[in-house]
Amino acid sequence: MATALLVVLVISGAAAGGLTVQIGTLLNDDVEQSMTAATSSEAGELTEWTDHNRLVARVLSDHPVYGDGNDTDVRAYLQSQRANRQEAGIVNAYVIDRRNLPVETSARRGLEGTTVRELPWEERFAFRDFDDVRITQPHEGENETTVIGFITPIRQTPGHLLVVTVDTTSVFDRYEHPVTDGFTRVVNSNGTVVFADDRSATLQQYYDGVRRVPAVSRGLRGDSGFIDDPTYETATADRDAYVLAYAPVNGTDWVVLEHAPTAEAYAVTRQAQLWISAIGLISLVGLLGVVLVLGRDVTGSLSRLAARTKRIENGTNDVTFETDRPDEFGDLNRTMAATRDTLQDRIEEIRETKDALEASNAALEERSAMVSVLNRVLRHNVRNDVTLIAGRAELVANRVDDDLRDE
Repeated sequence: MATALLVVLVISGAAAGGLTVQIGTLLNDDVEQSMTAATSSEAGELTEWTDHNRLVARVLSDHPVYGDGNDTDVRAYLQSQRANRQEAGIVNAYVIDRRNLPVETSARRGLEGTTVRELPWEERFAFRDFDDVRITQPHEGENETTVIGFITPIRQTPGHLLVVTVDTTSVFDRYEHPVTDGFTRVVNSNGTVVFADDRSATLQQYYDGVRRVPAVSRGLRGDSGFIDDPTYETATADRDAYVLAYAPVNGTDWVVLEHAPTAEAYAVTRQAQLWISAIGLISLVGLLGVVLVLGRDVTGSLSRLAARTKRIENGTNDVTFETDRPDEFGDLNRTMAATRDTLQDRIEEIRETKDALEASNAALEERSAMVSVLNRVLRHNVRNDVTLIAGRAELVANRVDDDLRDE
């Protein structure tokens, strides 16, 4: 029983442990897949957002108003586009002379005459063709907002560039984090946070002193993935308590970094493992309790049965058995009681036979004694008679003559 119990405990423990590990692995993979999918989705939406704004910049640059060379008409056109294209979030639109690099015409007249060097962004103005659109570095706009400029050549006036600056405040309004207390950072190749769901992190270095952390470097190579033990991706004192997923934004030097606290990311895994462990432990304790109770009952029943059979062996026949039990031990006790009764009957028969034999032996002994006495009597009488006859014969012989004796 102890061996069987040990085997059952080992098998149950191994099954519970294997199930815990398997479920933990599945849930961990689910966390990785959900975070990676969310990051890829965010990167895809950013790609759509940049492509839309590139298209807006190209559409604005292809208008024939630039061919007339009338700054008033250009300014009015830019102002109307800024006012009417509210879905694009246009902050400003202005034309730059590539030769002297001043702002010639702007939807906001206060910017006109400003040189490129005085603008809050830098660009080398290297374009492949008139349809090419470059994206400026993120910079701070009015009301502490972050804006990004989209620059494209103007086809009607090849020596001029159109810059459309766009507010990025609403970029993350539609995003949802797959894990509670998660947060998102979009980092460019310089290590600057371009977008963030926390305004205070925007335009800050993602990690001080490091331009490109490994996740950003991998994203710039076009890779996407998951890091369950980031070394310094989170730039916080407890950075090792986070997991991270990353994905590149096509057509830019941006990489989306989706963070989640490790405690929250694997909370379901720990709860599932805890519940499985608890259920397994309760099952093992229950099994052990059942086995102990049954074992004690079995051991006690066997001990009592062994004691009763020992008494029968020693000659005590008035032994009572537990014949009212409904289990297998009841059957065994009833069998032993039947055996006891049969044995008592056989013993009684033997005793009666013994008594009969003893009585028969006594009668035989009595008859033997009588025969012996009769034998002695007969022998005595015969001997006496023979002696008498012999004496008389001898007397007769002495009285007759010789001739008659010979005859």
